[in-house]
Amino acid sequence: MLEIFLVLIKGFIISVVTFFVIGYLKKSTYKIKKGDLKYTFSYFVIALLNLTFTILLWWVFLTKNYKEELSQTISLVALIIFFSASSIYLLAEGLFAKGRFDDEKIYYQTIWSGKKEQRWQDLISITPKDTLFWYEFKFRDDSKMRFSYLLGGVEELIKISKEKLA
Repeated sequence: MLEIFLVLIKGFIISVVTFFVIGYLKKSTYKIKKGDLKYTFSYFVIALLNLTFTILLWWVFLTKNYKEELSQTISLVALIIFFSASSIYLLAEGLFAKGRFDDEKIYYQTIWSGKKEQRWQDLISITPKDTLFWYEFKFRDDSKMRFSYLLGGVEELIKISKEKLA
């Protein structure tokens, strides 16, 4: 029972550290062409660190380089499932999410929701979702676009969006 509690404490500590790292990286500088929306280098660092940790967990599991007790096996399998899923998500999001904006429209594409295009004049609200680390744009036709805090160019997008709403 104590081992499971320690695993949960470690997971909590990792989550808190990740929360602060994401908050720091949110302020990462915009180093791409004006009007573009792409993930920055810092996002890919997080994705690759996650992938590295996933590979390490798989290696430990496949080589049976752990105490083969039920609680240890369950904890290891749970970590493998979580980090494998998060690695797939982070890499897919980073490689396939992209967009741009100009004076007329916002264009955005993700692997999850496909291509979206909206006119600035149809924008009715911007809501920061701090627990999910994204901004949600709502449009007149009830459609939504979500832009991650870690997306390069998002700060400029928010600034222009607020001007358009004013």
